[in-house]
Amino acid sequence: VLLGGMAGRCQVAFVFAACLLLVSALSPSCYTEILENKFGCEGVQYQRQLNCDVHSVMFIGDSIIRNTFVQFLELYKVDGVSSNWDSYKGHRDFHYSLQPRPSNNPQKLENSATAPVTGEFSASFECSASLRIDTVWKPFVEEQRVYLETLLSENVRSTVIVLNFGLWDLLHNHDAVRFEEEVKEYFITLRKLIDSYQPRERAPIVIILQNGILEPEKMSTEEKKLYMTPKDSHMYSIIMKKYISSLGLTESVEQVDLYSLMENVTDERTIDGVHPTTKIEDTLVQILINKINNKVIPEGNGAKQNRTELKSRGILTNTPAPAS
Repeated sequence: VLLGGMAGRCQVAFVFAACLLLVSALSPSCYTEILENKFGCEGVQYQRQLNCDVHSVMFIGDSIIRNTFVQFLELYKVDGVSSNWDSYKGHRDFHYSLQPRPSNNPQKLENSATAPVTGEFSASFECSASLRIDTVWKPFVEEQRVYLETLLSENVRSTVIVLNFGLWDLLHNHDAVRFEEEVKEYFITLRKLIDSYQPRERAPIVIILQNGILEPEKMSTEEKKLYMTPKDSHMYSIIMKKYISSLGLTESVEQVDLYSLMENVTDERTIDGVHPTTKIEDTLVQILINKINNKVIPEGNGAKQNRTELKSRGILTNTPAPAS
């Protein structure tokens, strides 16, 4: 029924129907919905529900990650989640509500270059008995590395870890040499965390968001316009990619090129020069869900088509070859 409405426009509908049957057979308790690709009808459809074998998803990073966390909850249709993106100038994460609220009620943080950069922003929600979604406020690469050390030392296990960093280092430290040194240590720590999983355990699906498009003309302060330049942001992304490759993480870490995604989805790329629009966030979360599902379930033709199309657009990088 879901595919019937698109049959006239997408010839690949039956391929994805077969893929759906595979998913349903493996996970009978999961509800899977197919919707049309945000890039246009070119044979890529998205599952909106996570596979049932995903038990925990952890988002760690800055406000880009927090907004993605909120969009993730909305797309996943968690009861009581509400927010209004356009009313909050890109910082929807300050104003979302959860009912019942998590025990560690998230605090509101100022959107200012001079605001304190210490302290915690953490929130979690028990979406169901089998799935937990968390977000942790760690915008600097070094403090995020320390947090990964904590996960390692405390033997914290997560099915999926979604990460981003770089923008706060760009704005507050503006020191590329220091950033590169810290990025190297960061990925050494991430390698240790991934390797700490025993053979009987499923290693975490680690996804890193590369920096997206910055639009200085929309930024709210002169400091942001001075330091958060597209050129420097691109340089920071290159540094990140360099150490993912040199430290042997290309098969263990999935990279989502947020820049290419923002180029392809819509002409309006940011709300405030930094934060992606709602449409981009929605597409990003759908890509994350499918990236996770393609890792968890055996890969069929639908997964292969999905991955091939996104790679051809430069949005997904370092993706292992599909199973034969």
